[in-house]
Amino acid sequence: MSQSILNSNINKVHFDCLDSSPSDELILELASLSASLFERTSDTHYFKRLSYKKSPLLILARSADNTLIACKIGYEYSDDVFYSWFGGVHPDYRKQGIAQSLMDIQHSWCKQHQFSIIRTKCQITNTIMYSLNVNNGFSIIGNDFSDIQQPKFLFSKILTSHSNLQR
Repeated sequence: MSQSILNSNINKVHFDCLDSSPSDELILELASLSASLFERTSDTHYFKRLSYKKSPLLILARSADNTLIACKIGYEYSDDVFYSWFGGVHPDYRKQGIAQSLMDIQHSWCKQHQFSIIRTKCQITNTIMYSLNVNNGFSIIGNDFSDIQQPKFLFSKILTSHSNLQR
């Protein structure tokens, strides 16, 4: 299912929700956005992994000319846990509330689909994502040192008090 949402608080930005694996065309757009976010070469294989994930959710923010300017991507980790896997806002579009809108849409979708917990990671040096997570009710539950050059915080947020709801 694809759903289009216009957020009137953000100048001519459209938010689309896609709850299926991305097309090859979208994978190329995501890889290009990723290169601008993380200053590394784009990697389509990274996003092709979504086709193997259960209940993928891609929330896409597009400018008035339909350019992909931001995204928030996640998938079902277990029956009641949703993993928020990848996201970011192109540098030219930051400080406009887009990241907050992406998170709000994701959390709303997760509640509608009866997930009770959202988990995510961010690099310890990523103070903007750290602040966004903490300001939205996430708690640090651990650290991830699997990438020795980029340690990460592990975050978790409880959405509901019901942990064994059926979808």
